[in-house]
Formats: sequence, structure tokens, C-alpha cells
Amino acid sequence: QEEPAVNVYGVDGEFAPHEDNMDLTVLLPLSPPAAFTGGGTAFWPPELKDKARQGAKPTLVLAPPAGTALFFGGEVTHAGRPVVKGARSVLPYEAPRAMAELLAAYIARHFDDGAGELAAGLCGRRRSPSCASSTHRRSRPR
Repeated sequence: QEEPAVNVYGVDGEFAPHEDNMDLTVLLPLSPPAAFTGGGTAFWPPELKDKARQGAKPTLVLAPPAGTALFFGGEVTHAGRPVVKGARSVLPYEAPRAMAELLAAYIARHFDDGAGELAAGLCGRRRSPSCASSTHRRSRPR
């Protein structure tokens, strides 16, 4: 499936724990949290990557307001949590190296207090400062 695409999660809709394997992932919620029950985007730290696939509880679940983008490195394990009621729509975008570098440079230039740490996180701590890209693999929603 080519991007941009909108992921729509109805009742019992979810996206299994995975990594996008791109330099930067952007998720833009299109539905307000009041439009659904359950759902949200779950996150696990690197040391729980394998356990996430075995059903380990996430360390963080976010369901931000519509139009509030989530940015994170493509190596971060995340999942679309099951929707219990209503419908949740999300616009995902996996950005290539150039976009990750541009955003990291912008953050480092315009924000104080930990901007360097945040900018480094956008490119992945274990990757070179140039944010070397990797192969994109994506699981399918149920």
C-alpha cells in the first residue's frame, strides 16, 4: 500500500506491535479521542521489543487530540491498540532520511532544553548522525 493512506480502525481493529524501519515515523490522528473507546498508539522500550509481540503490556499508550502529530524514530516498537467502540482514523507517514535530518536540525536550532537529545532520538540512538535509512516493512491491520 502506497502512502499517504489513512488507517481506519473500527471495533476490534488494531495494528500488531512492529517497527517501521524508516528514519522517522509520523502519526497524525484524524479522529478526536471522544470518537472511540480503547485504541491509541502503544509504545515499548527496546528491551521489550520481542515481548511486545508476545503480548507484554506497553509502557505508554497515547491518544492525542486530532491533528496532534506523534513523531518517533522508525526503530521504536509501537502498535495500534484495539478499538472497543466507535472508529479511530490515523494518517501514518514513514519519512526518509532527508526528512528526519531536516526535522532534527529544525528542533536543534529552535528549541531549548534537551533539543539535542530529542534531535538525536529522531535519528535513532544506535544510528549514525546521518540517519542511515533501512528497508521498510509493515504489518497489516486485522
